[in-house]
Amino acid sequence: MRKSIKIKLIAAITAISIAASISVAAIAAESNELPSSLAKTVYGDVDHDGYVSTLDAIKIMKHSLRAQYIPRENCIAAGIAQAELTLNGALKIMKISINKKAVRVKGASVRVQSKNINIGESFSIGASVSPSNATNQYFAYKSSNPNVAEVDSLGNITAKAVGNATVTATSVDGGYSAKCAVTVNAQQPAGTMSFAGAVYKLCDNYSESYLYDQRNYKKFVENGSNVGCSATSEAIGASMYFGKAITPDSAQIGWINGVGATFALAKYRYSDCSLQSKLKTAYNQLQKGNPTIINTLGSYGDDHWVTIIGVKTGANASSLKSEDFLIVNPWGGVIGNLGTYLANNGRSIPNSYSMRAFEE
Repeated sequence: MRKSIKIKLIAAITAISIAASISVAAIAAESNELPSSLAKTVYGDVDHDGYVSTLDAIKIMKHSLRAQYIPRENCIAAGIAQAELTLNGALKIMKISINKKAVRVKGASVRVQSKNINIGESFSIGASVSPSNATNQYFAYKSSNPNVAEVDSLGNITAKAVGNATVTATSVDGGYSAKCAVTVNAQQPAGTMSFAGAVYKLCDNYSESYLYDQRNYKKFVENGSNVGCSATSEAIGASMYFGKAITPDSAQIGWINGVGATFALAKYRYSDCSLQSKLKTAYNQLQKGNPTIINTLGSYGDDHWVTIIGVKTGANASSLKSEDFLIVNPWGGVIGNLGTYLANNGRSIPNSYSMRAFEE
């Protein structure tokens, strides 16, 4: 939005004399960031058509620029030491274009209008002016609650505490502003993952690098189809159990054409037991930090193995449900909820179907 303000500008821009034909491009010559001593605010006395620009500000201040320093009263208003604002110091960080008309700012926007982050995380608000070739592209940033979300002179926001804050970016030229709503959450405990609104305790050696996609391994192609879900699920689980990469085509992953994985690593088999019993086994293994793998039955009688890698925090061990578990589907190497996967794909886990573990 456009607002009328008293002259409110970065102190450095007042430190340059001007004729009507001189404009200042507020771009750092040698650095991406203005020194903090210069990224302060100085107040003047004149409105100009409802807003104040870089050029207007320089005109107001030009009489004082006959000296080497900005007047003491302006430095006091900015909260900085007078000696820090030498004319030469200002010139070093400004580029001056002679005989060029300044391009005025007509609007402002931010790339990130809302953000949910955890304590300790950071992001950039991504403020920009329009038109994109405006002469003065500097912004002043302010957080409504710096104890929750702190913003620096470049628009980088850091989450400090749980709560909400609004960070406003205001263009130095024109006083146009845009806002970002920030919500800061408590830092997620190590070894957990948030998925679809729930928090899961993960197996100890979880890593995204172990989310293998069976389609990437030609070893398992039979009759034009990739049938390596059992071997890929075992490889995913084995990598997270041993804490090192064991790819589906590794020699450690046994494979027999027409049969499937030999489960040389996931050698502890649980079958001919209820789903509740299998889920309890998966739960107990995850309490020790271990993944498991489990076979599912499709409506057309087709098997498909998945790897169980997490359990919901607070899940009731005496009445476990498939919805309590986080899995990796080897078809795509994607993470999902076990209950959702079964429901959406018309699959089940019969008593006769097996699950595998890497230790008893």
